[in-house]
Amino acid sequence: MSEWRTTEAHFRAFKRECERLKRLWGLNDWRLDFSQERLDDNANANISADSIYRTALLRLAVVWSAKDGNGDKHYAPTASGIMDAARHEMTHLLTADLYNIGAKRFVSKDEWMKAVERIARHLDGLLPR
Repeated sequence: MSEWRTTEAHFRAFKRECERLKRLWGLNDWRLDFSQERLDDNANANISADSIYRTALLRLAVVWSAKDGNGDKHYAPTASGIMDAARHEMTHLLTADLYNIGAKRFVSKDEWMKAVERIARHLDGLLPR
């Protein structure tokens, strides 16, 4: 099995797409940081987000491990694959408030509803009428 690597051009495209989606989706209260590194979880990209400080670290994997629809054949990173990875990680950012509050041991109904409402308001502005 071949090992495919992402390039500096892939990394720039990943960052550009994440920043574009940040503006498009109105996530302007978040600061995005980026890195290109080997990821332990065999993912092509991942995100760590802090809902309190509104910071997120988006990582693009150095080793690209994408598979085809059968799940068994590796292929090289493509422009569309990089864009898909960026979009996927940014959807995690869109739901970060809900994830972070859900990770707490005790959550009040009010805390939960505020997180759900924040996401609903975002989606209200994004989805076509």
